[in-house]
Amino acid sequence: MVDWSWLDEAGIHDIYVRTNLVEEGLERNTANNMAYRQIFVHAKPTITTIGAANVTSNSATLNGSLDGLGTASSVEFSFEWGLHTTYGNETTPQTMDVTGYFSGNLTSLASNTTYHFRAKAVGDGIAYGDDVTFTTCILGDADMDGDVDVFDWVRLRSILMGLEP
Repeated sequence: MVDWSWLDEAGIHDIYVRTNLVEEGLERNTANNMAYRQIFVHAKPTITTIGAANVTSNSATLNGSLDGLGTASSVEFSFEWGLHTTYGNETTPQTMDVTGYFSGNLTSLASNTTYHFRAKAVGDGIAYGDDVTFTTCILGDADMDGDVDVFDWVRLRSILMGLEP
């Protein structure tokens, strides 16, 4: 028996063996009349969920990396996100034909709420990055220390007066 476990370890998820049913189920090469089978190997893309940036009380930027296209010539990437690891939401898919970093923006989020997200790639198969979480800020928490207090009002006043960026 042949051990095919190395294919899974190499990220190859499907092998299609095509046999045309011509004379004993094998294709014949007319040049030398030898029988052969065609084998098609498909490898899914590889993707990494990096994390969230620019997190505010109602928005965040999600970041990921397409690390490999697999055997596809282009890959659609997106982010699945939600309050639990069942996600329930997905950003609009975009297409990449080279590896690299990508991001997606979320808006209209609830403040002081933890969100889960992961990167998703669809090419010759579907790949997912790891689950990552971020928590939106508390509305009014200008110094982002997790509470609304006198220091937030002092910082807000400084920002409005042009003393802080």
